[in-house]
Amino acid sequence: MYRNDTIKFLNNLQRFGWQLGLDNITRLLSEIGNPHLKFKSIHIAGTNGKGSTAAMLESIYRRAGYKTGLYTSPHLLEVNERIQINRVPISTEYLSFYVKRLQNQIASIRCTYFEALTAIAFQYFADVGVDLAVIEVGLGGRFDATNVIDPLVSVITDIDFDHIEHLGETKVKIAQEKAGIIKSGWPCLSGSDDEEVNAVFRNISKERNADFFELGHISSLHHVRLNEAFSEFDLVYQNKRYPNLKVGLAGRYQCKNASLAVAAAKILETGLPVKEVDIYNGLREVRWRGRLEKLQGSPHIVIDVAHNPAAISAAINSLNEIYNHERLIFLIGLLADKDYAAIARLIAARADYIYVVTPKSERALPANQLGNEFARYTTSFEVCKNRQAGFQRALKHLQENDLLCVIGSHYVVGEFVKFYEQAEAPKNLHKKT
Repeated sequence: MYRNDTIKFLNNLQRFGWQLGLDNITRLLSEIGNPHLKFKSIHIAGTNGKGSTAAMLESIYRRAGYKTGLYTSPHLLEVNERIQINRVPISTEYLSFYVKRLQNQIASIRCTYFEALTAIAFQYFADVGVDLAVIEVGLGGRFDATNVIDPLVSVITDIDFDHIEHLGETKVKIAQEKAGIIKSGWPCLSGSDDEEVNAVFRNISKERNADFFELGHISSLHHVRLNEAFSEFDLVYQNKRYPNLKVGLAGRYQCKNASLAVAAAKILETGLPVKEVDIYNGLREVRWRGRLEKLQGSPHIVIDVAHNPAAISAAINSLNEIYNHERLIFLIGLLADKDYAAIARLIAARADYIYVVTPKSERALPANQLGNEFARYTTSFEVCKNRQAGFQRALKHLQENDLLCVIGSHYVVGEFVKFYEQAEAPKNLHKKT
């Protein structure tokens, strides 16, 4: 099965949408020998920050000499990005091999796209023999296809509102779904500052005889320093000081994600030891595309996959904290299940101009519908007839001291990156007009 057939087969599975539940994945994994039981793992859930935290943990353990697996979603440019060994995405040849190997079972069980990729990742990790796999939850926790593993620690990042149609309309209900990854006898680490949320995690941990750690009680951040390429801070963990930690990702919130990664590594240090130098080097060397990622300067172009109100707000605050600019311009596209009314309000309050596009997805929010929300707050926006036109207009009208942030759906950000990188002379698109 060649690449086109592989991608076509996988993409056809998207017609099943999201089917939360463990029956399909449990049956599929059972039929192929339960590969998920053959490697150690860390499980990461949460509303925002789980991908970055996963990348940081993977980087720390790889720097310490472990063979690492990393499973994340969604991808930005290519599906291969979701499944990595030692930070190298699965090759197209291996992905095709595993699709062909599991195709009959996937089809007969009627697995979803995410279930199929999850099983492929687990089989690949088992075959290669990873020392540790860092696994990011796809959606929620309790009924997510990844929730068949028995992790050494369950890490839950900040909880906020997203996917409320699946997870509930209050933070407590969302927390209950996320808490589904807490496993009997294995520790849970929470990055939330919300006492109601932590009460949920604490109670479920107690029921499951799992040690519970609250990040705010065991560590603290000090002297945060930010720039366009990285974030630097001092960390105190359980009375031990880690001065001048540098994270290879921009944004104040990445400091908290880094402190969560350090705490998880320290909680596991008896069974999976890492040296202090591994923590420093792992954090400094981490890279994670689409998180306040700077593509160029003068004018500045930054991409960010924030797509819920909390993440959008954090991204905007970080842009204004890090960058000097005259005009702040956004190009945005969202999926229909997002709280686009709240997002439009947040962006309109801070933007000098906004370009609105429709993502390439069956779940896309039409640009004119999002534009109607922006119209409630500003006239400084335009609904673009298509994504290419939006990309071209945004770039063409940039001035030297502007900052353009391409934000929202992975579909839009990923397509913009391809457009930008494939342009013969991107700089020529950014001339002052």
